[in-house]
Amino acid sequence: MVQGEVFIQKPGQIRFEYKPPSPVLIVATGGSMYVKNSRLNTLDRYDLSDTPLGLLLNERVDLQHNKAVIGVVEQEGSIVVRARSSSNRNDSNITLVFSNPGLELRQWTVRDNQGGNTTVALQSLQTGVTLDPSIFTAPQKAIRQSARQ
Repeated sequence: MVQGEVFIQKPGQIRFEYKPPSPVLIVATGGSMYVKNSRLNTLDRYDLSDTPLGLLLNERVDLQHNKAVIGVVEQEGSIVVRARSSSNRNDSNITLVFSNPGLELRQWTVRDNQGGNTTVALQSLQTGVTLDPSIFTAPQKAIRQSARQ
């Protein structure tokens, strides 16, 4: 299990800061999602609309009319929403869990193309906080210094 902090600012911005030893940083901004691995010095970019988090980061989430939503059920004090990231998928690849009553986002699970699941459970939520815009700056790959000067 990996822990860390997540910052969300709608529309379209999210930052996952994982605690060490995880080398991964994820930032969504400007319609793109960036995944940086500092251990491997890799930086991958995806269109946010091609990821299941695109649904979560829209300014307004309309579960009734959004074609990505393929199921909403009520379970033991929660509302569970199953959705897909694009219309060419037949099954869900994100499951959002909201508290009921209150409709606060509590967790989501993303299924990747290889069938693996990643669950993000939210604790100690703070809302209405002013966030520094710089935390949503797209990450950069580290510049490797040459051994020869």
